[in-house]
Amino acid sequence: PILGNVTDSVSGAALDGVKVHFLLTSDSTNTNILGDYETGLGISGAYDITYSKMGYISKTVSGVVLAAGNTVTVDVELKPSINFVFQMQVIDAITLTPIPNVYVQFKSPLFNGTNVFQTNAAGSISFPSMPEEYWDLNFGKWGYNRLCLTQQLLTGAGNVHVYELEPGYEDDFKFDFGWTVSAAPEGIWEREEPIGINYNGNPSAPEYDSQSDCNNEAFVTGNYLFPASNSNILFLHDPVLTSPSFDLSSYSNPYLSFEKWFFNDGANTLGDSLTIKLENGTDTVMIDYSVDGDLGESSWSLKSFQISNFITSTSSMHLIVTGMDNLPNDIVEAGFDNFKITEGTTVGLPQSKEIEELTIYPNPFNSELTISFNDKEMQHVRVDMLDLTGRIIDQKEFKNTSIVGFKNDYKRGIYFMNVYGNGKLIKTEKVIKL
Repeated sequence: PILGNVTDSVSGAALDGVKVHFLLTSDSTNTNILGDYETGLGISGAYDITYSKMGYISKTVSGVVLAAGNTVTVDVELKPSINFVFQMQVIDAITLTPIPNVYVQFKSPLFNGTNVFQTNAAGSISFPSMPEEYWDLNFGKWGYNRLCLTQQLLTGAGNVHVYELEPGYEDDFKFDFGWTVSAAPEGIWEREEPIGINYNGNPSAPEYDSQSDCNNEAFVTGNYLFPASNSNILFLHDPVLTSPSFDLSSYSNPYLSFEKWFFNDGANTLGDSLTIKLENGTDTVMIDYSVDGDLGESSWSLKSFQISNFITSTSSMHLIVTGMDNLPNDIVEAGFDNFKITEGTTVGLPQSKEIEELTIYPNPFNSELTISFNDKEMQHVRVDMLDLTGRIIDQKEFKNTSIVGFKNDYKRGIYFMNVYGNGKLIKTEKVIKL
């Protein structure tokens, strides 16, 4: 157990009603009229504990070690909080000019609710009376990278509080930046905190968003419990999620990264998929494709792409994410999170041994394609050829004989080849038919 006493740091008076909260858990207690508290957790370990009371600056004590059979005493003094006139300005990190219409969220143990505000034309936010307190601050605007700051002590000292945002494109979906969603009778894309759903013992919809960003929201399909099967169903009306326009004309070598979720089950899943496309105002190309049996199914999967390998960057780019349910009554669930554009670097995605030991050539090709395998454990191979709309135009299955060639009569154009080994997707490659 842990026990202690909480007092006013100035007067020394005992403080009742102080909330004692174990961070990253739902466990908390309050001090009594003498300022005393006593509580405990069922699991041993090191915990960060926050002490908070209206009218005082919260305090967090880090690394308190709790172990079975041991009693830990932690006494805390809280400093009285003073209200002050708060002033904030958000500026561009490159030009140092004010940025209007920036979303800013203020989070504190003492204040519930969303507490989201926007900067005015001068890039400013002001409050006539704000208590001194530790705040978590989230900043966001389309065209800038997100900024997440924790435990920022805001006081009258240092007014105006100035924060800089780096130009770029990054979205963890805490704020509404204008992604558009098509209408669908069931399974529509929703920007919410995922609730987590299982189907036949497997996670069909995520319980959490990406753990790589600093907020809890994501775009997920049909984020509610479907009464008949404890899941959601995407019917024939395929939901489409489209990004706001983004300008890549000034980027020399842009990379796109994101995290996706895909789950598929049912009697006939052929044709069910999650497709992700880029468009530049003239052309539209598919850059990623998920189907039943993919590696990473039923989990968040991080993807990264060098955009120049697929399409020419322009000032009017969009990303399009589509969940496809080919036949009714199959289960199709999808999620999308952690969208980001970076300049000239990848996010260091690991590649599997199978991907490293598989080669497709020649590319571009004429009438024949060859696949070379170095993995002898891969016995059964399947190849799906898809056009730019994500439609499967050809499918071939064969045994692994180290080198496999197959002839074709495809029309000239760009295709995507999905190669499966022993039932698992091991590589997707863009190929060009001359």
